[in-house]
Amino acid sequence: MSNNDSGTTALGFLVIAAGVAYAGHSRWFYQTGQQWFDSCWSSINSKAPASSAAEAIAWVQCEPQTKTALCDNA
Repeated sequence: MSNNDSGTTALGFLVIAAGVAYAGHSRWFYQTGQQWFDSCWSSINSKAPASSAAEAIAWVQCEPQTKTALCDNA
């Protein structure tokens, strides 16, 4: 392996690590407390059905997430 190949590999790893760090900072991997509150609040107070598939999934997950947060943190 030449010295140039090592530099290219290190740069590739650095780019991938930066991308993963950015994605984590941008909250791509998890739901924030504010997002959870907004989705659950709208599911409780909305008379209309969910307007998108993502909203329907968020509404369905509200009760199990709430139970997990309140009951599993003993």
